Amino acid sequence: MNIRSLTRGDGAVIGAAVLLLIASFLPFFSYDLGIGIDKSFNSWDSNLFPILPSVTLTAVAAAAAVIAARSGQFNGRQLLGLSLTQWATALSVFVGWTAVWSTLFHNTDGMSRGAGAWLT
Repeated sequence: MNIRSLTRGDGAVIGAAVLLLIASFLPFFSYDLGIGIDKSFNSWDSNLFPILPSVTLTAVAAAAAVIAARSGQFNGRQLLGLSLTQWATALSVFVGWTAVWSTLFHNTDGMSRGAGAWLT
């Protein structure tokens, strides 16, 4: 694969996927237990299950689709009637919508959003 065939947009998708992967290990939600002890959850916690596959892992899949589409090895091939570029676009839009939805509209009774939520 020629790395020079990647555009700035491709680099942005890849960079965003790496940022999301890093942010998934940071606290997503935290709450105070009352005696100066905080309990926090990152995206890998089972209490926040839908966030990990729908945001973080799908972003990694979109970045992989961008790289595979630009590599030239899969020219003309389609998956379920769509090219890899179309899959990457659809997955990226899905990740963006799901990230906004999970960060802003997730039930946060007594919890505060952490750095992982805001980076997501």
